[in-house]
Amino acid sequence: PDGESLHVNFDKAVLQVIREAKFLRQLQIDIPPVAEDLLIREASLNKCHDTLKHMLREYEEVMRKVPNDLKQLFVHHLRDLYTFLRPGMTVVTWNSLTADGYVTNMMEALARMHDLLDKVKDLHDNRVLR
Repeated sequence: PDGESLHVNFDKAVLQVIREAKFLRQLQIDIPPVAEDLLIREASLNKCHDTLKHMLREYEEVMRKVPNDLKQLFVHHLRDLYTFLRPGMTVVTWNSLTADGYVTNMMEALARMHDLLDKVKDLHDNRVLR
């Protein structure tokens, strides 16, 4: 989306709860079931968070990589890419069973777009501008 900055919606309070639950566990104090669940899911939450941040950086890189004088040529491709991205803004949540598939599909779409942009840039730079 033009002019919009995308970010991963991850509440830092979750990390605080995890840290506090670890300290309570070390003190052998009972922790609430929700905090226990977060402790169990800590590694997967961190991995998902990091993967989504990486995916957004790749998306932003692709968007920057499209040459201004060729933007019209890529309108349909960029719209398709946004279609892949959109479920992450509306449907996919931290508890979604489809989150891994979503990231995989998006990363594949980004790789195809990178490849297309590289080929077009090569043609543009080496054949059109010569």
